[in-house]
Amino acid sequence: MSAGAANLVDHVLPDVPIRQFVLTAPFPLRFPLAFDGKLLGQVLRIFTDTVTSWYRRRHRERGLPSGETGAVTAIQRTSSDLRLSPHFHTLYLDGLYSPDRDGKGLMFHPAPAPTQEDIEQLVERVSKRVLRLR
Repeated sequence: MSAGAANLVDHVLPDVPIRQFVLTAPFPLRFPLAFDGKLLGQVLRIFTDTVTSWYRRRHRERGLPSGETGAVTAIQRTSSDLRLSPHFHTLYLDGLYSPDRDGKGLMFHPAPAPTQEDIEQLVERVSKRVLRLR
């Protein structure tokens, strides 16, 4: 685990602010997520697409040009007490890269910290999208 983290820090993640998002599942979804890889992948895709869209929308609202962010996810299948609890730990670049002023390179634009309302809206959106799968 330490070697994987060191590789991310040294070779993958750029030197920009990082924000961790954790998605856990309600009890009725834990067993299906633990044993259905396709479903697990669909839920992860919904989660990352929703958070990415949220970053892009906030970027546009600040009057910045469209951009891209990045993320890496570690999937855990159990809680710390080894109970079945599939969940995602996703590290997001906390902002977006968009073209710089001369259009020849990219510039990172850090995002403002999310509010409680932002997080609640993200949870609601992810929940609705995941529940539509079933």
